[in-house]
Amino acid sequence: MNLSDKQLIRRTAVDWVIKQQLDTFGPAQQRELEQWLRLDPAHGMALAEAERAWEVSAELPPLLTAEIPRPPRQRWRPSWRWLPGARPAQALACLVLLGGLALGWQPAWLHISADHYTAKGEIREIQLHDGSSVMLSGRTAIAVEYNQQERHVRLLRGEALFSPVPQNAQEPRPFVVEAAGGTNRALGTVFLLKREDADHGLLSVLEHSVLISLPEYQPQGEPRRQVLHEGQSVRYHRTGDIEKLAQPASSAASWTKGLLSYDDTPLGGVIDDLNNFSRERIILLDKHAAGQPVTAAFHLDSLDKALQLLSEQHQLRIAHLPGGIKLVY
Repeated sequence: MNLSDKQLIRRTAVDWVIKQQLDTFGPAQQRELEQWLRLDPAHGMALAEAERAWEVSAELPPLLTAEIPRPPRQRWRPSWRWLPGARPAQALACLVLLGGLALGWQPAWLHISADHYTAKGEIREIQLHDGSSVMLSGRTAIAVEYNQQERHVRLLRGEALFSPVPQNAQEPRPFVVEAAGGTNRALGTVFLLKREDADHGLLSVLEHSVLISLPEYQPQGEPRRQVLHEGQSVRYHRTGDIEKLAQPASSAASWTKGLLSYDDTPLGGVIDDLNNFSRERIILLDKHAAGQPVTAAFHLDSLDKALQLLSEQHQLRIAHLPGGIKLVY
């Protein structure tokens, strides 16, 4: 893969920010940096963006379980002189151009809304009131809302494997999981559900079948419904789009067996998964690389090697930032 001029400039800018943190950075390096800045106005813009990324990363709040020790905050003074008239808010907007800054902490509202949740790197199986079981992936939260009419669960964040007690004479209430604007009703089944964001969900059926319903498809009429059978996987949007996926359901649930398995999955999605299990926070800045396909399988106990392999395959670099953060660019 050939790097574009913009990618090379971004990469060089990040390298300069890292070099400035080292004790070996002296007058000679400063003169070299100033010479590089004079070559092209775009270099100053890129350096300011990279400096702001470093500054923000040092200010990120700790994770839910505070598993990662935070070093003392460094007295970092970004060189705004290279970006005349720039304000911090403008520089933060520039981060979007760098590929986006993924802030990975658990928002406070999850603590209030969720009945069960997991931290980064945690996989936990829980038993619900009726005997149904749910295996929660890392950084996952659910709210359990059982009533006399149905067994209702809301997937607030992350990914979970549901193994509900079948609906029968002893348990007449249907088992329904809501996520990203869709309701997924178990038809005597085992299924995996992932909430990608507020509008998108991934559903994979491992046993039997699931009825998916999207109420916003026709607000004034009937919602869109579709039955998924064993082995099928789809990605849905709350407004009615349902896209069949080539990835088998068993592959989507590989994390329940200690693996992460991918077949032509965009690198950005793989990094998102790594963030659920890695003790460090990974930020992918290269927007172009985020769309590159990945076909691979990784063990959950060797995620550092997985990230290194991915960076080599896509010609990316890894920089270690304060606060247990890895910057991939």
